Amino acid sequence: MHRMSWFAALLGGISLVFSWMPVRAQQAVPRWEATECDFEVFDWGTPVECGDLIVMEDRADPTSGTISLAVAIFRSQNPDKAPDPVVYLEGGPGGNALESMGAYFDMIFGAFVEDRDFIIFDQRGTGYSKPQLTCPEYTSLLYDILDDPLTPAQRRDRVVQAFQTCHDRLVSRGVNLDAYNSAASAADLNDLRQVLGIPQWNLYGISYGTRLGLTVMRDYPDGIRSVILDSVYPPQSNLLQTAPNAQRAFDELFNACAQDAVCNASYPSLGLIFTNTVQMLNLSPAQVTITHPKFDRRYEVQVNGDLLVRIAFSMLYAEWRIPEVPQVIVEVFQGNYTLLGRVLASLLYDEEGFSTGMMMSVQCAEEAPFTTLEEYQASAATFPDLRGFMDDAPNLGEIFFRTCDFWSAPPVNPVENLPVASAIPTLVMAGQFDPITPPSWAADTARYLTRGYYYEYPGVGHGASLSGECPQTMALAFLNNPLVAPDSSCIPDMPRPIFTVVDKSITLVPFSDDYMGVSGLRPEAWEDYGGGVFVRPGGEDAALYNLIIGEVSTTRVMRLITEQFGISTTIQPVSTRTTPNGMLWSLYETEYNSLSYDFAISEAQGMTYLVMIHYPPNERSALYSSVFIPALEAFSVQ
Repeated sequence: MHRMSWFAALLGGISLVFSWMPVRAQQAVPRWEATECDFEVFDWGTPVECGDLIVMEDRADPTSGTISLAVAIFRSQNPDKAPDPVVYLEGGPGGNALESMGAYFDMIFGAFVEDRDFIIFDQRGTGYSKPQLTCPEYTSLLYDILDDPLTPAQRRDRVVQAFQTCHDRLVSRGVNLDAYNSAASAADLNDLRQVLGIPQWNLYGISYGTRLGLTVMRDYPDGIRSVILDSVYPPQSNLLQTAPNAQRAFDELFNACAQDAVCNASYPSLGLIFTNTVQMLNLSPAQVTITHPKFDRRYEVQVNGDLLVRIAFSMLYAEWRIPEVPQVIVEVFQGNYTLLGRVLASLLYDEEGFSTGMMMSVQCAEEAPFTTLEEYQASAATFPDLRGFMDDAPNLGEIFFRTCDFWSAPPVNPVENLPVASAIPTLVMAGQFDPITPPSWAADTARYLTRGYYYEYPGVGHGASLSGECPQTMALAFLNNPLVAPDSSCIPDMPRPIFTVVDKSITLVPFSDDYMGVSGLRPEAWEDYGGGVFVRPGGEDAALYNLIIGEVSTTRVMRLITEQFGISTTIQPVSTRTTPNGMLWSLYETEYNSLSYDFAISEAQGMTYLVMIHYPPNERSALYSSVFIPALEAFSVQ
């Protein structure tokens, strides 16, 4: 399931192929055409071959044109590799599978390619496949209304109109929106296996990819050796019942914090604080300045309670973000929006490249026919603190039903609302904190799989198989022997979230450095290296810098920093902050070579000033609040 966070796509991710029109079939289809890879391939040791699968847009209409699906085959270098590859099924619907794979494949899926080839493709309507069902009209609107005090009804009207404009543009260019659904994508997969000459393969789906995997199991079971379903979205589920699923995940979080001595001491009554903060912000929204981390665009964002819910909901997807959620909630309650602004800016980047039109085509065909707006409203009304978030999501409430009225009208197939029964060996995985596809959906799916093995993994959210050594080891063991339940003895020993809290053991004391000409606060126990620099004892993994750079531009300062610390990534401002002495600071952040860096740069009276800190990523949230921000607030020139 696509992350239903604040944006469904990003301006910078829009790459709609405006010149595309359906191509009348001149050659036999389906067929394979070898191509250069559309994405940049880094030399990490796994060779990749790319190509396009050419298929009919509408298999029921022999006169329809063809479309192309971008495919990448990552080749195992094991001379004794298994003959049955793994094919990965991306989430969404509408997710871009291939764009970042050239850089991150080995990091994400490297363990799977040790024994098998690994196939990744952009589903019809997404990514590098043509046509792309992106909706820049919708994305642009989201940016336009960030700080616009529209009423909820006005906002929904404008979103629906944006989808209408997107729909009309796609149709005018010859796209048959009825042809973009799970059944059509399942047929694409069957064609891909045949044109590549693969007798058997293994399906591996996460989120909406599980819905696609189940559809393939139902419609084209031949040639499937085994299936991994992670964070399951089965046909019999009702996505528009997301409110109780979200509340379940929040309750899991609140209970986990209450049972953790450190978290409970720092954030007592977390659930009550969350409710009060949501209600408070909905009555009196806050204005927060954020900067897009990639495009260096600054936005004034009106943060209301619904947006706080949306951010917390999105953070529960990722195992590495879950420990920060209590801190975000409590700091916002206290009027501190620094961490929330950082998370919000990073979510902008995370959402790049999503095909919202593909999402609408799939879910208007597979969700809308089997429920009603009234049923949604009755469910959402039970959870009033979540209601505004649900109403604003494009695929959950009123916006969804109004859009589906004009988006497409494929024949309603009752099978799309029925569970899939199968004897294909299947590993079914779920995460404890998953806010969108709850463990109950996975357990219900496994009931209909006679060779299904179901496991819930503690401490993780959406995408359990990519959230630690234990679930990945079990997935690999299952692939090697799918007729035997994988050893699950590692599950009880999986780590629980180590919630980030302000380190109260750190005592800040005043300092004054005559050589550098600055004064402020520094951690009492950290060693004074002179010149406004303080380093945590036992190594240089954490250090604080208070510096006057001189008559040097901010651009030059950033170049000096990246050269000094060997940082090869481009660093862009993420927000601004005015300190009590009136200095206006631009805040920057990056992560490089196993360390997180935060910078604050201010230009005043021809001089440039720098406050900087670096630390291990897992300590970032705690030390950011307990050291960096107080040091910045206290920075002064003598």
